[in-house]
Amino acid sequence: MRVKGTNVTRIRRKKIIKLAKGYRGQRHINFKVAKQQVWKSYLYSYRDRKNVKRDYRKLWIARINAASRMNGISYSQLMHGLKLAGIDLNRKMLAELAITDFTTFSSLAEAAKKQVSAPLRKAPTLDNDVKIARVDNGGAKPLVLEPGKKTVAEPAVAVVEKPTAASTVAAIKAYLDANSIKYTASAKKADLLALVK
Repeated sequence: MRVKGTNVTRIRRKKIIKLAKGYRGQRHINFKVAKQQVWKSYLYSYRDRKNVKRDYRKLWIARINAASRMNGISYSQLMHGLKLAGIDLNRKMLAELAITDFTTFSSLAEAAKKQVSAPLRKAPTLDNDVKIARVDNGGAKPLVLEPGKKTVAEPAVAVVEKPTAASTVAAIKAYLDANSIKYTASAKKADLLALVK
């Protein structure tokens, strides 16, 4: 017995044809072709929902860069300076300011310039009344412990045993450094062991 499509089939097909409205040729007439094209359009829309975010970010950066260069500062320096100044404006807002309110953008650029050109903060020294102590941390730089005192702790001396053939190159070099024996940086393990003896 022949089974014909009923209202359900027609409704399902009309829904796809409606989604394919505006497509060229058979893609908006023939159900089979229209269905394939609608599926493909879903893939395109999924992909481009991700891409549009990238595209807008690129556009905002290009606009900010153009406006910042008109103020004598590069884009990267502007963003770094704004971060140092504690100004939390996203790229969308900065691009909008660059187009609609250039004077405000210029004042932001000046604030960023001041932050970028400001001298770096000096590390604490004995002149700044800071206590510095050196601990046995593998020869690293002194650590700041307490402000307000001018005392410096003596470095802790690590006991380094005489290396053998089983020692690593790093251990041999540490021994040579501790005993003030000079060696070349590219020396092989056998050459370093010869210096130990």
